[in-house]
Amino acid sequence: MDLAIDIGNTRAKIAFFEGRELIKYLVSSHKHIERTIQEAKLEYDDCIISSTKDISSLDLKEEFLEMSLILDHKTPLPIKLNYNTPETLGMDRIANAVGAISEFPNTDLMIVDIGTCITYDFITKEKEFLGGNISPGFHLRIRAMNSYTDKLPLIDLSEEHTFIGTSTEEALNNGVMIGCISEVEHYCDTFLEMYEEGKIVITGGDTEIFAKALKNSIFANLFLTLRGSNEILLYNKS
Repeated sequence: MDLAIDIGNTRAKIAFFEGRELIKYLVSSHKHIERTIQEAKLEYDDCIISSTKDISSLDLKEEFLEMSLILDHKTPLPIKLNYNTPETLGMDRIANAVGAISEFPNTDLMIVDIGTCITYDFITKEKEFLGGNISPGFHLRIRAMNSYTDKLPLIDLSEEHTFIGTSTEEALNNGVMIGCISEVEHYCDTFLEMYEEGKIVITGGDTEIFAKALKNSIFANLFLTLRGSNEILLYNKS
């Protein structure tokens, strides 16, 4: 059994795999990653860590890090990176690309990861990562409008929205919901114009909101980053 850890901006996601089969999935705060793993009481052989945060800033023991494969731009990958600054490329984006191409081989793919930020990444059926784009996610947009203005309130996001807001709270919520959904729809439409046989894979914490709202046919995979990390670990063990 192997262990994959995806450390995001707000939390860590942990998965135990037997080969390519997901056995157990856990969520942890950044502070309690090792404790959460220990409490699972499962033995594992190898571990891979994908992190959007600086590993040195996390409360992880040196011996744990030494026995783990820390995913970075120098890690051997089963895909080709066509990216001018691979050292700045988020490890979650790499893992997502590997996870998507392993699930849909020989297919042109767009991967949309909807979390703190919304990332759009593109990988060809020849396993070439072309790059992508980044924009603010739902909650980041809400916090930004509150932080950078004097009077706009910090609201709780609601999936329910209308075209015209009749209060400031509704206006903020509608603007964020319609803006994000319209943005993703535009990317989906443009991608499918370029790659008629392509597939769109969506992952991330706010996946369910989009899965219900989008008109395009998409494939939702909440565990894409972890599955991709596991594929990279298997590739490096082979």
